[in-house]
Amino acid sequence: MQKFYNRRIAIERSMVKALENEDFQIFYQPKHDSRTGELVGAEALVRWTHPEFGFLSPAEFIPVFEQTGFISEVDFYAWKRTCMNQREWQDKGLRIVPISVNCSRSELLQNDFLHKWFKPLKDSALSAKYMHLEVTESLFTEHFDKLSEVLRECQQRGVKIELDDFGTGYSSLSMFQLLPLDIIK
Repeated sequence: MQKFYNRRIAIERSMVKALENEDFQIFYQPKHDSRTGELVGAEALVRWTHPEFGFLSPAEFIPVFEQTGFISEVDFYAWKRTCMNQREWQDKGLRIVPISVNCSRSELLQNDFLHKWFKPLKDSALSAKYMHLEVTESLFTEHFDKLSEVLRECQQRGVKIELDDFGTGYSSLSMFQLLPLDIIK
């Protein structure tokens, strides 16, 4: 237990500096059309090679980030980097596809969420159709009305909303009539 605790403390102590140094890497997991095999999108995944522990499994650092509230910072970092990467690829003449980025409940509930998250889109002059927000079912267990309102505003601005991990516990099919969702995974 002591070893686990020490490792967790080391992760907490180094996470802010890792963000400042841009030590988090964004990997893009492709999404293919199952009928044609065509690339139709991707999901941004945050990975971290810790200076002391090496490559950390997301199963180890994401829960720490969620418990400390740091997940909001990392989610926004992934969003911002993805907007910049999409712009760079487009400028090079590469075909770009929509990329989904995770967004936590705590981030969505921030009063400046829309301004903060749409600024990188505006700065990169990237069409909102190339960026998707990915949320989980557990997002809607509290503050349902506020979250729905924010997600609807995102949709009105052109960003699609994806529900990840459907069926893992909270939603029923009848809830989908109430939720502002575009894609269910």
